[in-house]
Amino acid sequence: MKKILIPLICIFVIASCVTFEVDEDEVSKIIKLINTGDSTKLAEITQTPFLLDAEIIALEDDAALFWKNLAEARFSLANPQLVDIIPVAEETYKLFSESWEVEVFFKKYVPPRSVVAEIKADNGSVLLLLDGEKKGHAQILGIKGP
Repeated sequence: MKKILIPLICIFVIASCVTFEVDEDEVSKIIKLINTGDSTKLAEITQTPFLLDAEIIALEDDAALFWKNLAEARFSLANPQLVDIIPVAEETYKLFSESWEVEVFFKKYVPPRSVVAEIKADNGSVLLLLDGEKKGHAQILGIKGP
């Protein structure tokens, strides 16, 4: 049993060291999902609880409804430009809100390796709070704007 267990533990440790990097390509993939109105895929890669501006969406069905409503409204980012990818730090929550609830959300649900992608578009600015991989895309932890 020990002969099997030790190699399995080693494989698990090595696999857990591989990190998924949220980069420009990953942000572009999410922008494409938003612009094409793929609410099903967006719901699949959204973590709950989910941060919507300064509101915390606790239920998966509510997060899915958000993406569905956005798609039905034909929302898209016109001429989107990735401005920056900001690593999450102690004060990053203030980009969304300086409220106690948002600060606690960041402390409890946002891993330290997460990032905020700042996107400028003709119709406003958007912040995407993103973390590791989920179903082939960066996982969406939150969105703010426009």
